[in-house]
Order: sequence, then C-alpha cells, then structure tokens
Amino acid sequence: MPRRPAWLLPAIVTAGVAIVIAAATALTIVLTGPGKFTLTGTLSIDSATAGGSLPEGFACTGAGTMSDIKPNLRVIVADGGHELIGKGELTSSFAAGPDACVFGLVVHNLPRDRETYLVQVSHRGEVEFTRDEAVSGIELSLNG
Repeated sequence: MPRRPAWLLPAIVTAGVAIVIAAATALTIVLTGPGKFTLTGTLSIDSATAGGSLPEGFACTGAGTMSDIKPNLRVIVADGGHELIGKGELTSSFAAGPDACVFGLVVHNLPRDRETYLVQVSHRGEVEFTRDEAVSGIELSLNG
C-alpha cells in the first residue's frame, strides 16, 4: 500500500475548515439584519473519539481531558466590558485525524457595533477577537 504524503492530512483539514467558514459566512449574510451578524467558526481539539451514538451532523466528540467538548455545547459571547451579548452552540464536527476533531460553531444575532468580542467554550476561558475577525469567522483550538 503506498504511503500518503505528510502534507495530505493537514491539507484536507485546512480545506475542510475553509469550506465550513465559507458556508457559514454565506449563511450569515442571508440570516442577519442590519446592525447584527452571526459569529461562525471552528474549534479544533487534539483529544477526541469518533463514532458512537452522536447526534446527526457530529462525527466525533472530546475525550479524556477534552470530554467536556461535545455536541451542542454552549458557546458564550461577551463584549469587551464582559456584558453577555449572545449564546450559541457547537453545531457539527468532523474527525481531523486519529485523535483530532473539528467542531463548527455558531452564535446568531450579535450586535455589530462592539470593538471586541470575547468567545468562551465550556470552562476554557475567553478568547478575544476584533470586530473584523468576529465578522469574518473565527478559529479556536484547544490542546489536551
């Protein structure tokens, strides 16, 4: 059996992430009104398990130290003053390697007028994004 080139898996994962973000961005334009936007993005983890009895649209879930990262997990968004401005969830996942998983995330109807957006998944702390980053789509990653 021929050996796969080392660059193949990272290229597939990168292409998958780009497709998810592009599709979510297109959907965002359709679903939001003036002054609002839908935050979309991905969360990549390196401790996951695939299969089992997962909801439709999910191919993997967190394992071990990442077992709190699971289908439909709440995503919280606050502004720079820590005022809660939106709640969303992890909406899908795909296996990105033997122990890796990439989740899609979405938070609808966020106000577009904030300078910064603080995004939190589970108890993992907040990650700060500028308005332009948040509107364009975000990428988060956790290492177990």
